[in-house]
Amino acid sequence: MQIAEGRPQKETPAAHATSDYAAMRSVWPALTTGGLALALYARTLAPGLTWAHNGADGGDLLTAALTRGIPHPTGYPTYVLLLAAAVRLTPSDPALGGNWLSAIGAALAVALLSDLARRTLAGQPWRNIAALAAGLIFATSPALWSQAVITEVYTPNALAVVVLLWLLWRWREAAVAGRRAWLWLTGAGLVLGVGLGNHLTLALMLPGVLVWMWPLRRTVLRQGAWRTRILPLAGLTLGLATYAYLPWAASRVPPVNWGNPNTPERFAWLASGVIYRDLVFGVPLNYLPGRLAAWATEAGRQLGGGAWGALIALLGLWRLERTDRAWWWTTLLVATAYTAYAIGYDAADSSVYLIPAWAVACLWLAQGVAEIAQRVAAWRGQRWAIASLIVLALGLPLIGAVRHWPQMDLSRDRAARDFHRGGAGDRGAERSDPGRRRRADLRAVVHSLRAPAATGRDPSQRAFVRLSVVSGQPLAASSRAGSGGAPRGGGVRRDTAAAGRFRRRS
Repeated sequence: MQIAEGRPQKETPAAHATSDYAAMRSVWPALTTGGLALALYARTLAPGLTWAHNGADGGDLLTAALTRGIPHPTGYPTYVLLLAAAVRLTPSDPALGGNWLSAIGAALAVALLSDLARRTLAGQPWRNIAALAAGLIFATSPALWSQAVITEVYTPNALAVVVLLWLLWRWREAAVAGRRAWLWLTGAGLVLGVGLGNHLTLALMLPGVLVWMWPLRRTVLRQGAWRTRILPLAGLTLGLATYAYLPWAASRVPPVNWGNPNTPERFAWLASGVIYRDLVFGVPLNYLPGRLAAWATEAGRQLGGGAWGALIALLGLWRLERTDRAWWWTTLLVATAYTAYAIGYDAADSSVYLIPAWAVACLWLAQGVAEIAQRVAAWRGQRWAIASLIVLALGLPLIGAVRHWPQMDLSRDRAARDFHRGGAGDRGAERSDPGRRRRADLRAVVHSLRAPAATGRDPSQRAFVRLSVVSGQPLAASSRAGSGGAPRGGGVRRDTAAAGRFRRRS
């Protein structure tokens, strides 16, 4: 029986089952790594606010989310909006909602990185297991893990980096195939705009993005000139609209109102983070050798709990240079930009800026695992290749998890909660105990502010106003009144005592 011309042939059950099986085979690495990562983070999640893992900003961020206020520069409008939604899910303890936001963001980044690693190994027989190895090793890297169990902005930033890389890869696939590449590019513009509202360091992606797009610029423009030119910019503009939150929040005069961005000058001061400009590439030259040594130490412990992971990643980088020169340049530029920024940033906790670099290194590691499997198969056969893959995909993440678990596990960390719930004690105890004295001083500061969140009926808001002060972000520094220019002051104090090293997380 002939089929009418132009009418699609009905899909048979066998073909449908084959299609479903192929789809499951393609997504199982992402689902597996994302699920295991979320389980790991849920088991080690801090039960509330914590000062561990350089999480001192958590109180400031939570207070801003609870009071619809503005945290320290750069204001983090995207993160504050996400955090405000997350804390509503755990009203009894808002910090727990913030911690879950970090855990989910990190797990999504792990899942998408695994899928991206699989796509970059298209046509390779080992790509699923290599992608599994890349995702699990990224999940157990102490840099990502440490931020996934506290309230901070860095796992949403890692997610933005991975999503942007994933969208750009899909863009090239569509451009080569002649299929609506502008859709992926528009999505990338939207993610870039939204991500910048979470953390400005996402702009470090731009050199790599430009290098990635340059070879296909003429092909894409021929496929849809106006869509390619206009829609990505429209997506970027829409994403940047999250910054409208800052003047809106300032107009409500919240108790947490850093910089009071009610004028263009004040808005620019806050959103640009100008008070930190002296810290950017501000490490003195005599501290650089120590910083470079600290970076090498970090690289040796991030990928699988030892230097072997870094060596496999370097093997993958070498392989990538021979197989995909454009992707090699793009990932190398991204990793270099974040590494240079972290090493040059004059703060003891700047190692958190290396998380995107470790994500890129895990993409290289997937290439390295595939290269090892290919060489083992040629040397000893398929069985030995599969055995080596299993060892690398499961053994390295397990070593990393076991090695770093004691430092990463915050499931019993209640130091911050106990600090604020404890009594002031007598004056003699305060003089002998700096912690008690500090607690009493903080109560006096909070009481003097007379902020609505400090005197209202909601005990969680009262607690987090205190926590915003404890976090090192004094509410009194926010310019709530006045209509003058931007707040004065050239920057924040430089931590010269620790400028030559990264702070080891505890």
